[in-house]
Amino acid sequence: TQSAWVISQRVRAFNPFPGASASINGKTLKIWMAGVHSGPAPAATECGLILAVSPAGIAVKCMNSIVNITQLQRPGGKRLPVDEFLHGFDLRPGMAFEKRPR
Repeated sequence: TQSAWVISQRVRAFNPFPGASASINGKTLKIWMAGVHSGPAPAATECGLILAVSPAGIAVKCMNSIVNITQLQRPGGKRLPVDEFLHGFDLRPGMAFEKRPR
């Protein structure tokens, strides 16, 4: 529910410790690198919704923009660039990251 700029700065600030994370389908993923995606975010979509998945990154709707996740890690796995991560973990447009209570 924050802007892509704030999220990308938090990911950078928390790297390597304590780390940034997000949950999807009951699995917590550690996010190592993310940036602000160019272009406007669709207004009608919900925050946390995956808009696009490509070898260049995972575009996720934020408050007023789009964050592009480029490096992540699944539980028990190793840190991987998104193109390698997607070979063993199914992420598709339309899926959504779980919201955390404030």
